[in-house]
Amino acid sequence: MAEPCLNTSRREVLGILAASSLIAAPAALAQTTDRSAWRAAVAEYEAAEAELEAAIARNDAAIEAYLDDLPPTPPLQMNKIVQFPNGSQRTLPVAFGSENELRGPCLYEWTLLGVAYAEARRDLIPLWDEWHRQATAIKARRNCEEIEVACGAAEDRHSAARRRLLETPAPDLQAAIYKLRLLWGDDGEGCPVNEDKRLVVEDLNRLAAEAEWAGGRA
Repeated sequence: MAEPCLNTSRREVLGILAASSLIAAPAALAQTTDRSAWRAAVAEYEAAEAELEAAIARNDAAIEAYLDDLPPTPPLQMNKIVQFPNGSQRTLPVAFGSENELRGPCLYEWTLLGVAYAEARRDLIPLWDEWHRQATAIKARRNCEEIEVACGAAEDRHSAARRRLLETPAPDLQAAIYKLRLLWGDDGEGCPVNEDKRLVVEDLNRLAAEAEWAGGRA
């Protein structure tokens, strides 16, 4: 059977917090929940957050430097002389819509333009080959691939730390609020998934029970 959707809004969850805060006893809550595990989870998450921000900044800087160094892309069009059956000649533009088209099968192979397009390919493809060679060299010089891999690894560690933080029981209402801000943001515009909202609701239910507040009744 499909799991029911949790439509709990940030305002509703904050309402639970406000109600339970009227009767919660911080000293009693501290005795029932492992605060050291929560502190460790927060420290790990905030360290991962700082690491990710630095990794993103390095990646952005590497990409910007790469783009600054990159030479202009070669043309995809050039003029070619086309020979007509009556012996006349005309200079016409030979254009390709993209590099893929340039390197793909000739659409005009069996027409009057076939020879002109074949000549244009022979002239243009080496220019694109050289451009790619330079682009690869620039990317290597700027360590773009290594920095991108490191950024991806930082994203994975950040995601894992965030998940561990959300799954670590909140020892008090301030910790629950920390999770709410993590999910919704300070402006309340975030859109957390149901599973993440469920974890916060479980925290609130547990904190309410520890404060001897059953089923939302004071």
